[in-house]
Amino acid sequence: MSAISADARRLPLHHVTIRVPWHDGGWTGSVCARPLDNTSCLILPRIGERRRDDVEARCAGQRLDKLDPADLPPCASERVSFMAPFALTRRMTHPYTEFYPETYGHFAPTRFTQPAYSAACVPYRWIMREKVEGNTKNGEIGIAERLKIGWAPDREPDIRNHGGKEVETAWIQERENQLALLDTFFGALRPEESLCFLYAKRTPLSEQSRRTIVGVGRVLSVGGATEYAYKVENPPSAACSGSAT
Repeated sequence: MSAISADARRLPLHHVTIRVPWHDGGWTGSVCARPLDNTSCLILPRIGERRRDDVEARCAGQRLDKLDPADLPPCASERVSFMAPFALTRRMTHPYTEFYPETYGHFAPTRFTQPAYSAACVPYRWIMREKVEGNTKNGEIGIAERLKIGWAPDREPDIRNHGGKEVETAWIQERENQLALLDTFFGALRPEESLCFLYAKRTPLSEQSRRTIVGVGRVLSVGGATEYAYKVENPPSAACSGSAT
């Protein structure tokens, strides 16, 4: 990993679970051999809403790193290639650049390279504002207070839409706050000691809706976060950051 945020905490060893979509060829970095027969992956919203059956049928069985970027299936962003023996590079565009250009308009499309035999991880619970802050009305203590993580609410930027109206999102936005939380989470993964449990929400092997473990491995290394590139040389001081995952 890269340098750890000064606001992060050092936690005891943890293991990690990673969600992956069902694949008919072993998650080795290819389009399914029979993609139209794979309905189990559609339970994941980003696949169910974005899968293009005509494109996947045309590219059936082909390696993801050999495809035109425009033909990459949506499962590529859902860790479908965690057993691929090659690196996979994708072009990431922050979704807020279109919706909140005043705050995120300086983010540029960014190249994100996922090494061979790896999975990009996003611990959503650790960057959800409600989980980080807690809920005083319900007596819920947030992650930041419970673990004494040094995030600062006043660093969070004001986010405005196209009409200039201030809006709230569900996520922690500011760079240093993100790093404090993410470095705490990933800092608890110890190379050669932590285990990685890979699971699918739906498989064709069972009619039950319970999550199914499809693989278990040992964490060998933890990569650093990839910050989005900037369109301008000197972004505003209140600019947000993010990890391309």
